[in-house]
Order: sequence, then structure tokens, then C-alpha cells
Amino acid sequence: TTDTLCQIKGTVKSNGTPLGFVTVTIYMLHEQKPLSAVLTQEDGLFEFENLQTAKYRIEAALIGYNKFVDTINLATKSSSELIIDLK
Repeated sequence: TTDTLCQIKGTVKSNGTPLGFVTVTIYMLHEQKPLSAVLTQEDGLFEFENLQTAKYRIEAALIGYNKFVDTINLATKSSSELIIDLK
């Protein structure tokens, strides 16, 4: 059987303004070691591709803002699009 590859993409904003250079990190759920990390583009966009069907934890962090943490279940869908609002 071939596993369907999944993706997570999204935009990081603060009060509606896109934030660039935010570190977005993805983990397998219940794992401490990051699977991958990216910096958002200047327009706040980020993307993780070629993910397995599983549950993930995603974190977004930028100095001066509270860290964002969420859980994403790709077991039920092949892609997820997020809008992350840093405060």
C-alpha cells in the first residue's frame, strides 16, 4: 500500500497583519524532537509537505509574542490550512 502524503500550510498573522520570519515547528504528536521547522515568508506563509497520515503538534514562535501551539489530525484529511494569530 502507498501512503497518501499530506500537507499543512497556513499564514501567521498578528491583528490581521501577516508576520514574516516566524519560526513554525512541527512535531509528531507526543514527540519532543521536531520533525521539521520553517520560517514564514514575508507574507506570513508557511508550508510542510510530504507528511504521513498522522496527528501532529504545530508551534509558532516569534520573540515578543506568545507561543502558539495546536494539534492537527491528518488521519481524517490529506491537507490542513491554518491561520495562526500570534498575540
